[in-house]
Amino acid sequence: MGNKKRFCLVCVLFFLLFGITMSLSAAEESKPKKADDNEKTLTISKVGSSYQIGRSNDTATFWEFPVLTPGQSRNDGTLTLKSEIAGDAVIDMTKVTLPYDNEEALGYLNALHLHVVDEEGNVIYDDSYVHIADRDENGKMNVLKITLKGGESRTYHIGLSCDFGYTGKTNPGNVLVYTYLVDVGTPAWIDYSAYIGVAVVILIVVVVLFIIIRNRKTSFGADFKEL
Repeated sequence: MGNKKRFCLVCVLFFLLFGITMSLSAAEESKPKKADDNEKTLTISKVGSSYQIGRSNDTATFWEFPVLTPGQSRNDGTLTLKSEIAGDAVIDMTKVTLPYDNEEALGYLNALHLHVVDEEGNVIYDDSYVHIADRDENGKMNVLKITLKGGESRTYHIGLSCDFGYTGKTNPGNVLVYTYLVDVGTPAWIDYSAYIGVAVVILIVVVVLFIIIRNRKTSFGADFKEL
């Protein structure tokens, strides 16, 4: 009888532990998973004698490949621009490849509203997505152009929403490719060293002139007596 009681107790404990484990697993699965399409970092670096801009991952973000349904919105996007070089870097967004040959995809992008603000809350863009690539009379986009100091970074917060009344396909056709132009300036320490070099040259010239003038006074005027 004792063995049977122990066996029953072990079985009860086993099923209790099994039930608790299954409950924990179900609870873990029911938790909302962290999005992996809401963050991207673009980093400017120098490899050898050339500069390059790399991305933190190859996953298309929700603003690069939006698939929001009517009435859906997301406000968890972050784009970070980071510099790992010594000098200033001017970053200019020059192009967004939109599906101009796909009327249905353009209709979907027209139903999407894109909202971008910087870290201080300044609005960078707030309009229909289909107009992100619009250009002014000079042919420039004028959406994003910033200068990063050496080692500096800048983060932008991105929100996207789809019109409730949209009835077409929720697909942009292809990943929307953003193109950036990076102009790398002269590192600040090189500028300073140039100024220091000029100052040293001037100082040397002044010293040489002083020596020459003094030598001339000694050779031609030191022994002269005033009348």
